[in-house]
Amino acid sequence: MEPESSPNNPYQEVGIVAENMQRYGGGFVQNLGRALARADDRNISRIKQAFPDYWEEYLHMGSRN
Repeated sequence: MEPESSPNNPYQEVGIVAENMQRYGGGFVQNLGRALARADDRNISRIKQAFPDYWEEYLHMGSRN
């Protein structure tokens, strides 16, 4: 089984980031995670580009707990 931080595909990565944002983030990041979970491909890309620091932080957060 692969670790959470090594998703098999981009949609798996989006799911990990969205879930971790909603679970561990503050109010703004939780809402960003909710938006990410409902976003289409174009808006996923926009969120990832607008918040690359959050993306990396929450992508790897589950593997540190």
